[in-house]
Amino acid sequence: MDASPTNAPLPVGDVLAAHPLLAGVLAVFAFLHLVCAGLTVGGVLFTLVYQLRGLAVRDYDVLARDLSGPLIVLMNLAALTGVVEIMLGTTLYPVPFYEGSSPIGSIWPLLLPPLAAAFAVTWLHQRSWDALARHKGLHVTLIATAAVLFLAVQLISITGVDSALQGGRQALRFADAALLPAVLPHFLHLVLASLTLSAVFLMRVVGSSAYDVTGRFRALTRTEIKTQLASVALATLALQVLAGPLLYVAGAGVHDLRYHLAIGLGVLFALPALHWLWQEVTVPTRGPGQRYGYIAGTLALAMLFMVVARQLTHAAHFTPKVVVAEAPAAAH
Repeated sequence: MDASPTNAPLPVGDVLAAHPLLAGVLAVFAFLHLVCAGLTVGGVLFTLVYQLRGLAVRDYDVLARDLSGPLIVLMNLAALTGVVEIMLGTTLYPVPFYEGSSPIGSIWPLLLPPLAAAFAVTWLHQRSWDALARHKGLHVTLIATAAVLFLAVQLISITGVDSALQGGRQALRFADAALLPAVLPHFLHLVLASLTLSAVFLMRVVGSSAYDVTGRFRALTRTEIKTQLASVALATLALQVLAGPLLYVAGAGVHDLRYHLAIGLGVLFALPALHWLWQEVTVPTRGPGQRYGYIAGTLALAMLFMVVARQLTHAAHFTPKVVVAEAPAAAH
């Protein structure tokens, strides 16, 4: 049964210009959701890697426990901002959301089981550091499972949205929708962005004077940890800049100068962040350092413009085009 509304009014023309306040609030929550979801996914991946290294070097196990602390809060914030973003999206583009969802009804329900399981497994992992102290293999398995589940949630979500952008009816099954040309580049770009964002955030946490390094670690130093995180941020951000053309080509159907301008500004602000991250790797500063403000600020602006570009992509694909039929010639 097709759940698409047949008599709902279609938004015609520039939806963003017609509803600037709603579009602005949607962009804000899309940005917040991207940040919270990125920090969650990246935080889980960093926890997994450091806990694996902690099997051989105890300091990394301690670091993994410290870095996993904010995950519960971030998960809840990601879920909250995601729900608000979806509600605002269905308000701004009601018919396209229904049409994009009804024929791929087998996709969106797939989100719920892995999302619920990811929350439960992450919570269990966070609460069992002491209980499973002598069973590290099981504890690592929990966070590895959470990482796989969160990545699955991201892939399902991206597949659903990109399928809706393609008109929805082209992909009736998840396997078909996942093969759309924009899905894999979008997924890889999002995973890389999550690692960049998390690495920069953790640089601030570790670099803070409130974080007691000497009392926690036997051999690791603050500078060493920060350099590791900066290296990850540098590598993943560089890959995003290099892989950006794939997403740009995927959005080639958008004929809006604002879209191209937003993409260009996003790349423009990412370039100085690369420069400062390179300096942080080669000549690290003590504490957060003055460079951190520059890095975080330029990355925030780059992310903001990428969110704007994404919203312009939605507007271009979701807004129906007005087709004016020619009047039939009068009979002679």
